[in-house]
Amino acid sequence: MRAFEPELADRVEALRFLFEDLLSIPKRSSQTLVMSVGLEELALAMQSCSDALPQCLLAAMPAPLAEAVRDAMQTLKQNSTSDSQAAQQRMLARGRSLHQEGRIQL
Repeated sequence: MRAFEPELADRVEALRFLFEDLLSIPKRSSQTLVMSVGLEELALAMQSCSDALPQCLLAAMPAPLAEAVRDAMQTLKQNSTSDSQAAQQRMLARGRSLHQEGRIQL
């Protein structure tokens, strides 16, 4: 499909794996993904998701990084849901890229 309709393939891929699906990936993969995303991007992405996902991702981080992300989440509270959802999509795109490189399991 990608060869004939690359835009359609991108849309299908974006719908196939959602941000909340990060709850089901292996802890090692969570750690790799979290470490490959910027602190503010991660904090922004976690603003508009279930409580379980930030807990899962924060547990995969070293304590000082988790605390810095919590602080950033408090600072970024005024951002819109659309900003948070855009950050989630960028994080998922990074996850797909890491998966294609064989660095994480999705």
